[in-house]
Amino acid sequence: MFLRIDAFDLKGPLAVAPLFLKDTKKITAYVYAVFMALLLWRCMQAVMRQNHERLGITLPYPNGALQPAPTTKRLKEIVTPIQIIHWRAADGTRRRSRSALTLVQRQALLLVGMDSRRFIRVPSG
Repeated sequence: MFLRIDAFDLKGPLAVAPLFLKDTKKITAYVYAVFMALLLWRCMQAVMRQNHERLGITLPYPNGALQPAPTTKRLKEIVTPIQIIHWRAADGTRRRSRSALTLVQRQALLLVGMDSRRFIRVPSG
């Protein structure tokens, strides 16, 4: 059995890259992995929408207009610019630092249920 999956969009945010699989077990594993990723994507969106109703936090679109219901795609756009930099100091210790969070990024983390104060403190070492 040979399966060729071309790039196409499934219903929703999931895009499948070109892929060649011959083994039935690998095809099954790939389908399960894609399904679990989509399930996680939708669960995050459900949590965001529940917290949106409970907390009254609304995320803005890039143009500044407020979203009526937050989406996981918008969450990804908001948190992607966050950078964590790892380096080794002159004395050999490992260090990490992170870019400061904007208000919108903090609100997005609250919608997911993550405390932004814990996200801000990146331990060194």
